[in-house]
Amino acid sequence: MMNSGAFPKGTDLEEILEFYFQLCSLEIKTKDMAVVAATLANGGVCPLNGKRFFKEETVNHVLSIMHSCGMYDYSGEWGHSVGIPAKSGVGGCIYLVVPKVMGI
Repeated sequence: MMNSGAFPKGTDLEEILEFYFQLCSLEIKTKDMAVVAATLANGGVCPLNGKRFFKEETVNHVLSIMHSCGMYDYSGEWGHSVGIPAKSGVGGCIYLVVPKVMGI
């Protein structure tokens, strides 16, 4: 990717990878992940406390990315057969967002 110019000049690839690996190592409980999904479904507002955590525009971008590539190699089939944004993770978590309805 670096040879193809995917990163801006001066990018510290080691720093970027370290940050990526840290994000992949976050620990989260199932209930908390359900709250994240519900917050995305609620346009960025947490349904438990009514606090806005994400801008609605950000949520739209996240859901679009989830829909197009959130299920890795299965994303196209998932989008076609199921049709709702979802994200699977290396830790085994899979969460789904039905916008303005629910997060699972």
